[in-house]
Amino acid sequence: MNKPLIYILLLSFCLFNVSKSFSNFVTDSWITIVISGTENAPKEVSLHSAALNPINNTMIVFGGKDSDHKPNNNLTIYDLIQDSWLAKNKNVNHTKLNLAGSIPSERYGHVALTTPDNKMFIFGGRNQSTVFNDIYKYNMVTDNWELINVTVNLPKGRWGHSGVLYSIYNCFYFYGGSNTLSRDGPFLNDIIKFDFERNEWSTIEEKQLFSPKYGLFLHSSIMTLTNQMIVFGGKYNKNITTLSSSSSSSSSQVSDAIYIFDAENEKWVNATLNSTSSTPDSRYGHTAVLTPLGTMLVFAGNDSTSNAVSSVWRYTIEYGKWEFVSSIGSGGPDARSGHTSITTLFNTMITFGGQSSATKFYNDLYKYNIINSVLRSSSDGTTLVVLLSLVGAMIIGLCFALDYITEKNEIARLERLEKDAIAKNNELELKRIKKERKDKQLQPLFEKF
Repeated sequence: MNKPLIYILLLSFCLFNVSKSFSNFVTDSWITIVISGTENAPKEVSLHSAALNPINNTMIVFGGKDSDHKPNNNLTIYDLIQDSWLAKNKNVNHTKLNLAGSIPSERYGHVALTTPDNKMFIFGGRNQSTVFNDIYKYNMVTDNWELINVTVNLPKGRWGHSGVLYSIYNCFYFYGGSNTLSRDGPFLNDIIKFDFERNEWSTIEEKQLFSPKYGLFLHSSIMTLTNQMIVFGGKYNKNITTLSSSSSSSSSQVSDAIYIFDAENEKWVNATLNSTSSTPDSRYGHTAVLTPLGTMLVFAGNDSTSNAVSSVWRYTIEYGKWEFVSSIGSGGPDARSGHTSITTLFNTMITFGGQSSATKFYNDLYKYNIINSVLRSSSDGTTLVVLLSLVGAMIIGLCFALDYITEKNEIARLERLEKDAIAKNNELELKRIKKERKDKQLQPLFEKF
């Protein structure tokens, strides 16, 4: 068998395996993981918070409510590298975790946000009788809690709200939520700002041209790479907008709309969907995360009939386009709401807890490969296959070039030997060289084609 045929068969074999691997790479999104330290995991919980501690690659879970709807103020740590729940008296460096300071009271429906200087802030939430407007700071290095004492411009208490970090100006933006214990409204429609350098609250103008028409509850928010807060989904009630409102219909509706708040200018801006965009199911109690390639990944939640769903949608921010993500891989979570999702430094999304009904709660944990989700469209697949084909062609070309150089060198070597044999009048050596050249058929590979 000649060398060109061997190279062609080798290239075909490689491309077949690459295609097979690519198929698996594209279609498998949920990653099966083996978790250790499950005896240290939180109990089944919903409407808790989860935040990434980038210092030691851990996830910090705080608060939430159990299946008896009782709130807690437990803080639990999950090691993202070892895939292990840590003992409550240990941190990732195997030293004692001594929680000190003013630990927040039991609560759920709060928001947890982290800062570049390794602090985690907890704002709002509720228990069985009170909706909170307090804000706490947790030092992720020293394991110390601190109640932030603010006396001016205190915001309304709220739960089921959302929040994002605007690191350029060292502040948080919080939007929406409920100021009462009701899940049907009225819902808040304001944006409040907390400066965590000065420990100061301020309120952004509510009624703007492109602001949400009604307050939202159990929605999601992310901050984009261009400093825009994207609000999606949630419950709203157009019949009850204030505490004094009265209406024959107190039932709330569920949104599938997107709203965009420009943090730099503190203005709501127009959010127009691409004309070719699909439309996601309306939902609340879902999660949304920002991917490394500037897309928003939305997972699960409750639909308009209050039934839990497990679908994943991707929103491409640059083009204003939604796309359903088909999670074919096995090992994915059940339908749920009230769970948490965070992104890690390893381009994965960690989803924890939640509930699928009033009595079915979870404390399971799942890992989702975010990079898979951004390589799921046919155009992405075509691009990757073309790139792989070009790489394969370059490898084959390199093989031919190396063979060509090798054979040219061999020709030159035999020619020198032949000249030496002629000069020395060595007939035997001359015959041997000619026979060697004939046996090797030293015609260059490129010329064979």
